[in-house]
Amino acid sequence: MNKTPLSKASNIAIGGDAPSAYLRRIEQRQGISPDALDEILRTHLIDPVHLRNDDFDAFFEARIAALAGVVSAAMGKAIVDEHGNG
Repeated sequence: MNKTPLSKASNIAIGGDAPSAYLRRIEQRQGISPDALDEILRTHLIDPVHLRNDDFDAFFEARIAALAGVVSAAMGKAIVDEHGNG
């Protein structure tokens, strides 16, 4: 559920570091404010709070829920999660 295409430059900027580190680096290199970067991340259905806190479990849970919501809306049907909840 975590598939957002990255440019080569973005992938290099990430460089295997934790999000808390690479988000700051992107802001500095691009001259963008944390709020502006957070808004960009939200357009990809990414909750920036989880990234900035390096909270991978919360990130994946929120990402799954957000993407499942998009799929559900497109299909006009509820999505059944791993626990059988729909």
